[in-house]
Amino acid sequence: MVVEHLTLNLPELRKIARAASRDGMNPPVYLSIIYPISIYIGSRLSLVSASLQYLAAITLIPIIFAASTNLIDDYYDWKNEIDTPFSGSGTYRKHPVFALGLNPQLLLYWGLLLIAIATALVVAFSQVFDAPYLLLLAPAGAFISYGYTGPPIGLKYRGLSELTIASSYLVIYYVCLFAIGHVLIETSLLLPLPIGLIFPLIILSGHLRDIEEDRAAKIKTLEVELGKRGTLIFSYILLACFLVLSSYIMFEVRSIAAVGLAIAAEIALVVWLAGTLWHTKSSKIETSIGNLVFALILIYFSWFLIFFLN
Repeated sequence: MVVEHLTLNLPELRKIARAASRDGMNPPVYLSIIYPISIYIGSRLSLVSASLQYLAAITLIPIIFAASTNLIDDYYDWKNEIDTPFSGSGTYRKHPVFALGLNPQLLLYWGLLLIAIATALVVAFSQVFDAPYLLLLAPAGAFISYGYTGPPIGLKYRGLSELTIASSYLVIYYVCLFAIGHVLIETSLLLPLPIGLIFPLIILSGHLRDIEEDRAAKIKTLEVELGKRGTLIFSYILLACFLVLSSYIMFEVRSIAAVGLAIAAEIALVVWLAGTLWHTKSSKIETSIGNLVFALILIYFSWFLIFFLN
């Protein structure tokens, strides 16, 4: 039975890949850029060396875990009748079941297979790079990938989506950095925290778009609990905290004159992002918020990269 589900022709494999990437909206592509840059900067701040081979290896792991999470999430949202042909999740993208016509069981089987593949890679990379602490990524990644929607954990259904996304980024950063350096100084410890504050906005924007449907279906999300106004206020607080914390970290590394332009760019983009969040009825809001968050992260990281080049 399992072999039958894992034996696919090329068109079906393309559909699985499309479902795993959420049509590029829920990004493995973001992760493929954010993780190597953040860990490279963290290694420079900690005065340790992260080779290109190591950066490539540890980038592959979260991409596979993220793809697994997407597949398993779609399966359990379908099974629990949260995703329907007329729900937000069934209309804003090509849903793998309703639009692509995939057997729902394929989503679960391939999601679990990707967890197994990622786990095997973690074990292999821990040996190749002589970094035994990398092994911590295997249970953490498996727990988040399956437990995000899988029973009996169902983090998403307990209103913990945003916290899960933030925690997963921070865990991977700290584990991967500590695995090669065995020491973290203050600035490298603080570096990922601003990203952890705003990265969950991608998930939050999707839930905010679907807030009425989730409320009608009695799905417990942070957005349903806070309401639209409360969610927007919470989002603006996160953005303000990002500005304050990122500014503080840059000041710790360089003088105020050197960070003024970066902070000005961050403020401009935060204002734009806050305005975009207000337009919650747009079917493209999750993509828009994702792109803006990604741009804000790149501004933050670019300052450090320019600093190192100088």
